[in-house]
Amino acid sequence: MSGIGVAGTKGVDWIEWLIQIALAAFGVAALDRARTAAEHRLTTGSSCAGG
Repeated sequence: MSGIGVAGTKGVDWIEWLIQIALAAFGVAALDRARTAAEHRLTTGSSCAGG
């Protein structure tokens, strides 16, 4: 994580840990949103093609 200014230290690196948790939460939310949208398209029969 030195690319964003978080240096390696002994012990628990709380800033790096929080960044990783935030990125994971963002990824889970994005996947959930995409999955929900896909399920909605399947149940309503609509598509992105304007059909």
